[in-house]
Amino acid sequence: MRRNQRYRSVAGNPKELQEASYRLPEHWTWARGDRHWHLGVSAFVAKLLGERLSGGEVLDLGCGDGKGTYDVQALLGSSFRLSGVDYSARAIGFARLLAPGIAFHVGDASANGGRDRVYDAVIFREVLEHLDNQEMQRVPGALYRLLRPGGLLVLTTPHRCVPVSPKHFEHFDAEMLTALLRRGGFAGIAFFGFGRVVPRLLVGLWNFLTDCVPVAWRVCRLTDVPTSPYRCRTLVAVARRPSE
Repeated sequence: MRRNQRYRSVAGNPKELQEASYRLPEHWTWARGDRHWHLGVSAFVAKLLGERLSGGEVLDLGCGDGKGTYDVQALLGSSFRLSGVDYSARAIGFARLLAPGIAFHVGDASANGGRDRVYDAVIFREVLEHLDNQEMQRVPGALYRLLRPGGLLVLTTPHRCVPVSPKHFEHFDAEMLTALLRRGGFAGIAFFGFGRVVPRLLVGLWNFLTDCVPVAWRVCRLTDVPTSPYRCRTLVAVARRPSE
């Protein structure tokens, strides 16, 4: 929620705003509270993968500057081999520089990631909200084709109860994601939530404290926890490509 305030005075559509944010490797340079939240989501994604797979090749599609890819790889260990794809050449440049042990490529998340390979799992983290409606219609099929039969998808996106950032087109709930994933042919869909939602009346005070009081970032740890998928900051969907 704090991060969204930085972009309100910047002109441009959501994609231009996202690209502008990569003037620096933003996920590597966030304030401590935001870094704690980001690492918490990474740990949650790694937990979901580790509970369902013993290892394999994992594509982080829409990986941005690679911080999340790096963290999930470190948490999962050598039995998993992560690689990353993002449309932004600038973001991929940062990823290659800051996480040199991971393979990163430039590609379009709505068009099979620009890759011809298939994977045991695909992470689609905080990407869906950056896509316009036309791109979003192509996403389910693209994700499906990237997975081996029986492969696992872990998708995260801001929940609908969180105000839409200027960098985003739309936020989602479980019903919306279920319809999207079923249209792509996915089965075994399950939902989880991460991050408690701060009541709207307290958002201003919350932002002030976490931005201006050096130790207040520690308070963030009270909200950076798994929670209900019906009211959360980050909605997490897990689904599989059916075995053939």
